[in-house]
Amino acid sequence: MKDYVDILLDNLSEHRNEYLNANYFVQEKMATKALKALMETCTDPQKKLLLAYEAAHNAADSISELILARQAFLLAKAIYH
Repeated sequence: MKDYVDILLDNLSEHRNEYLNANYFVQEKMATKALKALMETCTDPQKKLLLAYEAAHNAADSISELILARQAFLLAKAIYH
């Protein structure tokens, strides 16, 4: 059974794109453009390594975001209880 923080985090994740602002989309576009330019200069083995790195990095970032969000909810609970 999920606790209430997991339910809140799931809801935030489901609606994530609704909360993103123009600054995020500008940075995302710049990152995509830079990755595309870099990929054009890589050999096939280098591309595989770069994509593997990106996948692992994104997974680590996702975990970090969830931990930070959970801690924010727990802090709010401690403050307001």
